[in-house]
Amino acid sequence: MNLKTIKAASAFLLAAIFAPDLANAGETGVMSFTFEAPHRDRLIQSLLFYPAVNGGMPDNVGGNIVFKGEIMRRDAQPEKGKHPLVVVSHGSGSNAASLAWLARRLAAQGHVVAITNHQGSTSGDSTPETTIPAMWQRPADISGLLDAISATTALGSLVDTSDVTALGFSLGGAVVLNLAGARYEAGKLASFCDANPDVIGCPWLAKGNTLIPGHVDLHAIDAARFNAGYADKRIKRFIAIDPGFVPALNEASLETIADPVLILNLGDLHTMPAGLPADHVAAAIGGRYKTVAGATHFDFLPACKFLGWFFIWMEGDDPVCTQSGSRSRDDIHGEIADAILAFLKPAVL
Repeated sequence: MNLKTIKAASAFLLAAIFAPDLANAGETGVMSFTFEAPHRDRLIQSLLFYPAVNGGMPDNVGGNIVFKGEIMRRDAQPEKGKHPLVVVSHGSGSNAASLAWLARRLAAQGHVVAITNHQGSTSGDSTPETTIPAMWQRPADISGLLDAISATTALGSLVDTSDVTALGFSLGGAVVLNLAGARYEAGKLASFCDANPDVIGCPWLAKGNTLIPGHVDLHAIDAARFNAGYADKRIKRFIAIDPGFVPALNEASLETIADPVLILNLGDLHTMPAGLPADHVAAAIGGRYKTVAGATHFDFLPACKFLGWFFIWMEGDDPVCTQSGSRSRDDIHGEIADAILAFLKPAVL
């Protein structure tokens, strides 16, 4: 192979690796906004996704060297009228843009979706030491987000603030249950990780990972704030997907939740890692429960590019692109979105 051919092949490969590799194109608008909150020392960065009619610049939201993005229209003209609002709490170490795949599907069915980047547990600044405080900081982020939307004419004109759903994944799922009225117990979390040091979540708190080392003494966390309640009565429905800290839930608090709740577990109950099954939580609340067969915890993340797994492996990060079953991530995303939309259907009738 001559030098010219090598250069051409290299250029083609680099183009394939770094191209947007867009998952979908659609009529979803996206805008960035920030808001202040008294518990944060800097502005909270957020994204708003909404049904759009025209205008705006094409934007590859959530796309990077590892993950596929979603083509949306930055600052497009919103569809007229007020829409049901879904506020979202992302997983630990993730970010608002990573949920563009879900926001697009919800916006296509008439919802406005607002997602904040939770400082201390978002991409680039998540550590074991900042994970536990997220349990009281994140609910305040979501409540502050609702305050900001209600107080801003441009944002408030898009949404029906009497029709609000909270949705969260993993750590965000734990936060959503907290917003619904559930409480957690620091002592139960410590006991669970003492008995299950290798189970999902516990290794992260104990030692971090290759990229982000750290340590949390679960017997010395701020129990008063971890155990406190952070319910927000403005939220009318709650969706928790593979919620975190399930073993630390206070069972009695679950019986106080009266609003509709949907809990999704990714995978099969008999093969799911300890600490993730939440069927008993849904039963205690009287909520809906569904498993997504053939899925794993990381399948809630965006679809990966062809060589996404390679870059993750090179970084020594969690295997977020490894397909462990026979189903594609796009297929799994479709089932997740369908379950969510079926739960939300009364909101858009």
